[in-house]
Amino acid sequence: MPWTGEPTPSLQTEKCRFFFVNLQPQREKSHSLISRYRVKTMSKKKVLIVTQEMDPYTELTELAEIARKLPQYAQDNGLEVRVLMPRFGTINERRHRLHEVVRLSGMNIIVDDDDYPLIIKVASLPGARMQVYFLDNEDFFKRKAIFENEKGEVFDDNIDRMVFFCKGVLETVKKFGWPPDIVHCHGWMTSLIPLYLKTAYKNEPLFRHSKVIYSIYANSLGHTFWIFYRRLLSTTSTRCTCSLIKPEMRFPCTPEQ
Repeated sequence: MPWTGEPTPSLQTEKCRFFFVNLQPQREKSHSLISRYRVKTMSKKKVLIVTQEMDPYTELTELAEIARKLPQYAQDNGLEVRVLMPRFGTINERRHRLHEVVRLSGMNIIVDDDDYPLIIKVASLPGARMQVYFLDNEDFFKRKAIFENEKGEVFDDNIDRMVFFCKGVLETVKKFGWPPDIVHCHGWMTSLIPLYLKTAYKNEPLFRHSKVIYSIYANSLGHTFWIFYRRLLSTTSTRCTCSLIKPEMRFPCTPEQ
């Protein structure tokens, strides 16, 4: 079974529940997760799916299969669904017919005091009447690899790429003007979204009533996720911590006593 038990109280809040999914190569698991999702979303709601991979665009783990089936299942059952993911350089834009959404592009996302332009692209999901939105930036996603180089070494800027992506997702949804009832985050690269929704965006009217589901999957880059949180929790630099938590932060803030 993919569900490994209820999270500890320290990981559970009123608006955020963490799902730990241990993915082994068993076909039944994706169907089981979809069934659980249906139970939690019986009424018609707006569901935002944020994922780091999705079939047929990127297929690193079984996450890609679940992220492909889950939104279509939700839509087929009367829910309004939108999907956002990174536009990695390995995605063939011509084959998948990606094109830029000019009205959504043009924002700058701040990462460690630097501005990075955010480009939004969209494609129709094959076999479904659904669009997938891709967040793109030349510095973070142009390279022809996903999380590792040709030697199998993780990219040094994976954490900055995660910060850019998570901030970009929330700013893009604000541009949608589309208040999600449920935000379902898939994979370590989406892990800052629950944090941002509880801190920097807690007073944002668009997300005021949003409930968050966060699913962690077993994959080869799990250590990147934990390295980031060890750095975040152990840092002595308030400036560093605030730049991660507060999207608009450009200056050192006064630490709380």
